[in-house]
Amino acid sequence: MRRFRLWAERFAIRVGGGVAALICLSASAATLQISPVNVEFSAKQNAIGLTLSNPGDTAVYGQVRIYAWTQEAGEDKLTPTDAIAASPPILRIEANGAQIIRLVRVSNAPPAAEQNYRLLVDELPEPGQPTQSGISIRMRYSIPVFVVPAVALPKPELRFTLKRMGDDWYLEAQNLGGSRAQIGATSFVDAAGKSHPVTSGLLGYALAGQRRVFKLPWPVGKAPASPLTIDATINTVPTRSVVNIDGGP
Repeated sequence: MRRFRLWAERFAIRVGGGVAALICLSASAATLQISPVNVEFSAKQNAIGLTLSNPGDTAVYGQVRIYAWTQEAGEDKLTPTDAIAASPPILRIEANGAQIIRLVRVSNAPPAAEQNYRLLVDELPEPGQPTQSGISIRMRYSIPVFVVPAVALPKPELRFTLKRMGDDWYLEAQNLGGSRAQIGATSFVDAAGKSHPVTSGLLGYALAGQRRVFKLPWPVGKAPASPLTIDATINTVPTRSVVNIDGGP
């Protein structure tokens, strides 16, 4: 089985009304390898296993939790859920060892629509060790988990809007379709045909029937000239779309 290195996400997700920063103390703190890095339950599937591997020379300690994942006001929101159980919830993975995490759906009924979750794996300091500056999480890994219905889902239908808010530009991705859209390798193309890259990797997800807003690295007055199109990889498929502009100069 091919294994991938999964780095911590460097943004904040609202968890149960609060904000959980997905941060690491240092890049070298990332030691776990997780496979697979994207989990999908079929309508008839009730259990899936993930492998957490520790290629390092010391034991790794951690905890595992799962949250329902929605998007509100353009941001990801995670809410505690009992719909899926993760076992074991507490981890000790020896050096060069591995641990199977089992995800089990509590209900056997197929969902009426696509369901979205996030599995959070927190890498913790060794028990008894003092924490640095009150930070008790060395690294947080966030793995998307989806449960799909028995019927075929409508494809994602994205509407992109470039928005100016204050001194910043944002890209709103509204998904009017019936399934999630994984957005990656994103760039804008201006009226002269010049490409303006945003990211070469994963930008994020726009969940079915929801919207996600991403901050762009352009100051006011530096946005590409309209009319604009956007080139993005949507669910691994290269796609070009028209971009609406809201609040431009």
